[in-house]
Amino acid sequence: MINILFTCSGGKFVYDLVSSLKSQKDLKIKFIGVDVNDNFNQFFLDKFYKVPRADINSNVYLKTILKICLKEKIKIIFPLSENESRLFSKNIEKFKKKNIQIPISQFSSVNKIIDKYLMMKHLSEKKIEVGNFFKIDNIDDLDNTLKSLGFPKKKIILKPRNSSGSRGIFVINEKIKMFNNLLVDRLCGEGNYKSVVSIIKNNLGSLNDYLAMPYYEGPTYDVDCFTKNGKVLDYLARLRIYKNPFSPTNEGCVPIKNKKILKYIERIVKAFDLNGCCDFDIIMIKNNPRVIDISGRLSGSIGAGVLSGVNILANSIRVMKGKKKKNYKLKENLNIYPVSKFVIK
Repeated sequence: MINILFTCSGGKFVYDLVSSLKSQKDLKIKFIGVDVNDNFNQFFLDKFYKVPRADINSNVYLKTILKICLKEKIKIIFPLSENESRLFSKNIEKFKKKNIQIPISQFSSVNKIIDKYLMMKHLSEKKIEVGNFFKIDNIDDLDNTLKSLGFPKKKIILKPRNSSGSRGIFVINEKIKMFNNLLVDRLCGEGNYKSVVSIIKNNLGSLNDYLAMPYYEGPTYDVDCFTKNGKVLDYLARLRIYKNPFSPTNEGCVPIKNKKILKYIERIVKAFDLNGCCDFDIIMIKNNPRVIDISGRLSGSIGAGVLSGVNILANSIRVMKGKKKKNYKLKENLNIYPVSKFVIK
């Protein structure tokens, strides 16, 4: 029996993660979930614990998790948030001493990946194509970079260096007269320069710790990946089928294998010496891949790939437990969509 702990277990797709592992006959797993919120149906977990937030008091959080791990004899932890990923990578030795595995890279790599500017800077220094990008700390910085980014002929995107779920993203588009909210529950929108700056001043006060890039349009992929010592052991690219490109959750996908994407992410994985689970956002520009974001943890929607016959999560567990990974055969041309459904416990 392998006792596994998922953080953020109240997440939208965690049931799919658990189901994808229960379907593997060679893996006998006990599922332990933790979350700051206990207001969700926990029937798919063998045990659940409510925990404090990692970003408010990291020491209390770590002590709580370690106590749960020892009580439940946890062998593997899968972090499902950026804050937790950074915290676990920084304190991974504490868990290693207790023979608890966490499929996550060293702190120096995770810290660069989470910070979008440092991520782009590191890849650029490694001669990996990432396009133009600029560090933005105030409106003057933005004004000084607009021309270099092709504005006003081209759209510009502003991203917080440390954020997730499309929070705080702004698209500057001179063809739009008024600011349009792109998401109803968080600050994310598109407008001309004047309207975007006005929104920033009214809501943020100023720009600080931002990244400015050209706004790229093209086929976009979520790439699930399991790595070891800077090498890709398993991967699957999922073409996004989104009505809203800024949607913080998966709206649909088409799983594929793509050699160009694989070669590109292999260079990134080597550049950061990645180890464990990671997730790439890749856009194809004139049939050439370009990274727009990286997460140094397991993707919450990785379960979508299981419907295509490829179970990267199961393979990651096999490798961590010293077993041989399975060679799954990808089912071609599947359109996969998330839906609410009834299940029998």
